[in-house]
Amino acid sequence: MSSRGRAIVVGGGIAGLSWALDAIEAGYDITVLEHDDRLGGVVRSEPLGPVHVDVGAESFAVTRPDIMDLARRIGLQADVVRPNAGQAHVMLEGRLMPLPPGLLGIPAEADDIAELLGHDVADRARVLDAAPVGDVAPTTIGSLVRERLGSEVTDTLVDPVLAGVHSTHADDAELVSVAPSLHAAMQTHGGLMPAVRALRGTLGPAGSPVASIAGGMSRLIDRLHMTLAEKGAQVRLSTAATAIRHDGTWRVSTSAGEHDADVLCLAVPARIAAHLIQPAAGEGPGDGPAAAIASSLLALPTTDDVVLVTVLIEDAALTRAGAPVGSGVLVADDTVRAKAMTHASAKWGWLAKRLPADHHVLRLSYGGTHDIGLLDPSGVVATARTDLLRLLEGAIEAATVRASIVTRWQGALSRPVVGRAQHLAAIDAHLANLPRLALTGSAVAGNGLAGVVGRSALEATRTL
Repeated sequence: MSSRGRAIVVGGGIAGLSWALDAIEAGYDITVLEHDDRLGGVVRSEPLGPVHVDVGAESFAVTRPDIMDLARRIGLQADVVRPNAGQAHVMLEGRLMPLPPGLLGIPAEADDIAELLGHDVADRARVLDAAPVGDVAPTTIGSLVRERLGSEVTDTLVDPVLAGVHSTHADDAELVSVAPSLHAAMQTHGGLMPAVRALRGTLGPAGSPVASIAGGMSRLIDRLHMTLAEKGAQVRLSTAATAIRHDGTWRVSTSAGEHDADVLCLAVPARIAAHLIQPAAGEGPGDGPAAAIASSLLALPTTDDVVLVTVLIEDAALTRAGAPVGSGVLVADDTVRAKAMTHASAKWGWLAKRLPADHHVLRLSYGGTHDIGLLDPSGVVATARTDLLRLLEGAIEAATVRASIVTRWQGALSRPVVGRAQHLAAIDAHLANLPRLALTGSAVAGNGLAGVVGRSALEATRTL
């Protein structure tokens, strides 16, 4: 079959690789340019003692089908695994509370509110949520939940989840960016808690709306790379793009030379993409749709760094305790520096089976709405151990650290604050004038692998 043309992908993370798969299956000759010496972006595994562990994205949402479909296309569907059932917890003012089933920390049942926060708080939530649903949606998640369930629910349950997942406080989190279907579901079902119940649907017990790949999420990247290579794609590592411009076709300048393409996919952070875009011949620095896209990318809300500390500990008491905090803890407590902790070996059965007796893998996340201030790796590990002892108090003894990995992800979390949706709409409007330019990645898709792959699929449909 003759080629439909040449396509270049700048960025070898899951966003760029999934777009490349669509392009090569549509008949294009593909070249992927990645500045690093490895593919995957925030999907990465590293050795930790006797096992390999995820040190970036460790799971994906199954509330949308994008990653499941991708796994099926590349032959990994049999390796998709669900977490062990176990309710996550939230720590507030020294108190550990189970996080009830719901959405973004919003409870689905008033009885759960009563159990955690008392009958008075639950009764007030019932009264507030019985009010008619207005036609105009509140601007933020925080204002919505305060209006429908009260401030106690917002501050205790919802804010820690949004801070941990989206690096944004509830009162700053834009509703249309974080939960675009929530207000419509409220209008259909007559309240916030009924809407949450409907949106959760048949997702099952706590923890089940996510899945992973047995052996680590990086297997998804490895299989994507292998599939693309088998189909004839060229993947060039350690090749940084330095500029792109559109003069009839796309030209990408790199540290190793220039490449021309009929279709271009940019799958890099917003500020990198903005600085790569150069004026076409005859255009001034701020002229043309490409310049308008660059300007809109620079106007997006800033992203946040995240430091992940993954530790292998030996502790017999924790083995006896089992999974005392379920899959982990979200933190809203000043006595703990971490914003979240995942008990990875309790959450993922495949990982637990590969560990020696009494060994556990735990992962602590720093940054976002919490000040990182942790640059020295040894200091980070010591801080992580102190936080572990606090979060697992009573279920852990010595927490002997046998191995550790400190990973800093720069600009890893996009912040869905008020105004983000407006900037994204402007970007998409400008892209309509450049039908052979795809723009994907978390900068425009938001946090979460499923959304990123979904954005890549939409951009493939539009540009190919």
